[in-house]
Amino acid sequence: MPLALTDLLNRGDSVEGALRGSVPIKAFPRLAQTLSDCAGSVETDIRVSRASSGVPLVEGSLRGTFWRECQRCLEPVSVDVAVDLRLAITAVAGEELAPPGFEPWQSEASDITLRDLLEDELLLALPMVARHDDETRCGRLAERLRGGRQEDLPASENPFAVLRRLKRD
Repeated sequence: MPLALTDLLNRGDSVEGALRGSVPIKAFPRLAQTLSDCAGSVETDIRVSRASSGVPLVEGSLRGTFWRECQRCLEPVSVDVAVDLRLAITAVAGEELAPPGFEPWQSEASDITLRDLLEDELLLALPMVARHDDETRCGRLAERLRGGRQEDLPASENPFAVLRRLKRD
C-alpha cells in the first residue's frame, strides 16, 4: 500500500524526494475515464519536501496532451495541459501552517496518495468543455451542420401570426 500524504503529517522523519519522468495516463484511472484516448503520458517534475513548520510540501509541474471529445463535432480534439504546483499538505483547518507562496491542500480523507493529488490537479486543469479552437477544424458533423442552407430547412409558420390575426379583428 502506498504511503498516504496524510501519514506524512504524523511522521517526524524527513520527507524529501523527487519524481521526474513520464507517467502513463492509465496510471490515473479517474483522468482516463474523462478522455477519449488513454494513449500517452504525463511529464512530471515533482519535488516533495517538508517545511520548517513540519508541513509536507509538493512543488513542481505536470505537462501532457490529452484527447477528449469535441463537444461541437463529437470527434477527438487534443487538449494541452500544464500545471504548476506549490502545495502545502495540511490537516483540515491547518492552513495557517502553509508557508508563504504555497497553497494549502486539505482533505478529510485519511489515505490521499501523491498519485491522487496529481490526478486531482490534472482533472482541475482540464477545460469543462473541450472543442476545437476553430470551428473549421471540426469534423464531419459540424461540416454537415454548417453546410445546411436556409432554403433546405422546412418552412414553419411564424408563432406570432395568430397575434397578427387577432390584432386585425
